[in-house]
Amino acid sequence: GVIKRKRKCDKPIPSNGGKDCEGEAEETLACNEDPCPVNGKWSKIWACLAKCSVVCGGGIMAKERLCDNPAPAYGGDDCKGDSTVIKSCNKKKCKGKGKDKQYGDDSGEGYGEG
Repeated sequence: GVIKRKRKCDKPIPSNGGKDCEGEAEETLACNEDPCPVNGKWSKIWACLAKCSVVCGGGIMAKERLCDNPAPAYGGDDCKGDSTVIKSCNKKKCKGKGKDKQYGDDSGEGYGEG
């Protein structure tokens, strides 16, 4: 933006052969040239970093969000909190008689959602 300022040569007004005031009566200056800080906010979408580690019996998975809605700029603050979350998944017990209960057996049993 810009700011303008004016001044008058009236304190005192030149008289009896006195000289006018020195300098310009009007001045224009630039101001607020730097952009305002933008604080970062989390995106509303979570991206899956890793699918559940097992199909049944309890595992873990990870998801991530980005600090890009908007991203911090011009000295603004980063997003608050964690960008990555790890949570449990596929908690149902594994079914079937296979040797590897976590991944099911050849019959297809054991593949539960949780």
